[in-house]
Amino acid sequence: MANDHVIHFNKDDYNKLIKMIGDDQTDLENSVLKPGRGMMLDDKLPTFVKPGSADWTPAGAIHDGCTAFGPSVAEKLGRVDDELVEFGKLLKKVSDVFTDCDDLASMSAQDFLDKYPDFQGGGLGGGGGG
Repeated sequence: MANDHVIHFNKDDYNKLIKMIGDDQTDLENSVLKPGRGMMLDDKLPTFVKPGSADWTPAGAIHDGCTAFGPSVAEKLGRVDDELVEFGKLLKKVSDVFTDCDDLASMSAQDFLDKYPDFQGGGLGGGGGG
């Protein structure tokens, strides 16, 4: 009898997850991080935002904000892109888990981590692990 609180996750679901991570990473690279025509969220942002005379305090504050905001967004999204690439590689690396089980719900988290220690620790953005 199925437990309503257990999430079943088989090899097909796992492959869909790997595809989704890859698709999201590709979209991020092609739609956001790739230089293109028009306004970009990078160090060029202030050249597109011209709220008026820089001598006017509110306009100067907007321009200064864009000068800090654009590059910070580009840097953060670059890290997210790198993390998606690494996570996708890690998912592919451990896909052999389905030779031992048909459903991850049948394997304890500790057994998974014992077999695949790369999923532990501070990887993927320095989070707490797992």
